Formats: sequence, structure tokens, C-alpha cells
Amino acid sequence: MPMRGIVPDLISFNTLVNARVKSGGLTPNLAVELLDMVRNSGLRPDAITYNTLLSAYAGLLQKTESLFAELELKGYFPDAVTYNSLLYAVARERNTEEVKEVYEAMQKMGFGKDEMTYNTIIHMYGKQGQLDLALKLYKDMKGTVEAAALMSEMLDVGIKPTLQTYSALICGYAKAGKREEAQDTFSFMLR
Repeated sequence: MPMRGIVPDLISFNTLVNARVKSGGLTPNLAVELLDMVRNSGLRPDAITYNTLLSAYAGLLQKTESLFAELELKGYFPDAVTYNSLLYAVARERNTEEVKEVYEAMQKMGFGKDEMTYNTIIHMYGKQGQLDLALKLYKDMKGTVEAAALMSEMLDVGIKPTLQTYSALICGYAKAGKREEAQDTFSFMLR
């Protein structure tokens, strides 16, 4: 692009990195080269750049932790994608204690368990042969999904949820760490 007089911007770099990650063509060395190219061009990597690279490095714990720390040092706040990438890298190492630490930090920042979080931790427990913990998490995940589906079904057939229905659903979301869903349900109840 520079040879044609077009100067790539951060969106161009992020798109390139993301395309390479999705195609499976982003090796760790190429990811470092692309990040260096972004920096050398005078652009400042943003949260999207870091999240994309974290996804690429998910199998390399040291590099993932290093990028995560760099993201925070640069003044960006990790989001659910950031935490799930770190969680995935830690879970691949089967480090149960560190998985708990990352998950607790995630919750402290206001991010609950989403599909990626559940699947990552369930997979780790399964690989370790801790089927009781994997099944417990699966039931927790299934319960949250079933509660939301039940509410939707009730509304579809014209059954008006009661205050107790809303309270139970909000409580379930809160226990599952799903603050946004709890807030959405509360807001829907007020309409």
C-alpha cells in the first residue's frame, strides 16, 4: 500500500491481522512483525489490535500474558474478549488456580460468564478428568440459558411474567455474573 501512495491506518492493520488470524495464517512471528509495523508507522495499537493479537497467541501463555500486561500499561481496559483470550491461554496450560484468578478478575471488572468463558473452563476441567466440576459448570450454564428461553417462551405465548418471575430471572443472571442481562431484564420489567 505505501508503494502506491496509500498510507495504511490502524483499521487497515487491524483488518489485516484479523484476516490472518481467521485464515490460520498468522504465526506468532508474523503477529510480532505486524505489531512492530503498526508501531513503526507511528500508529498506536488500540484495544482491537491487542484483542486480535491475544486471540492469535491464545496457545502461547507467556506471550498472551505479556500482551495483556502491555494493553493495561498502554491505558486500555480489558474487555470480555480480552479476558476470555487470557483465560483460554491459561486453561490450555491446565492451571486451575490461575484460571480462577483470571475469572475472579473478570468478575471484578464486571464481566460475567459468557459462552466462551463457560466452554473454556468446562473444556479444561474435562481435559483434567475433573468431570464433576465440568458437569457443575455445564448445569450452571444450561440453567441460565434455560431461564432466558423460558421467559422468551412465556412472552411468545402471551403469558405475562409476574414480579416473582422477573426477580428469579434477575437473581439467576446476577448469580451467573451476567450483569448486563440482569439490568436488561430489570429494564424490561419496568416497561
